[in-house]
Amino acid sequence: MLANDKATGRFCHGDTPTLADICMVGHVSVALTQQIDLAPWPTVKRIFETAMALPAFASAHPLAQPDTPEAMRVKK
Repeated sequence: MLANDKATGRFCHGDTPTLADICMVGHVSVALTQQIDLAPWPTVKRIFETAMALPAFASAHPLAQPDTPEAMRVKK
C-alpha cells in the first residue's frame, strides 16, 4: 500500500513522522530481529531507515535499551 499511495512521502504519510511510522518501525524492528529480509518491501525499508536516522526513533529502538533481553538481540 505504501509504495502505491500518492500520500507516501519520506514517511508513511507525508514528509513528517506520524503514528503510522511509529507503528511500522516497531513491526520492522521485530522483523529484523527475526532476520526477515525487507528486500520485497523497498518502500518499507526506506521509510524505516529514514525514521531510524532521527534521534527520537534511534534512541527508542529496543536494542538501544540497556535492559533489552539477550533473546531479542540480533543473532550473528
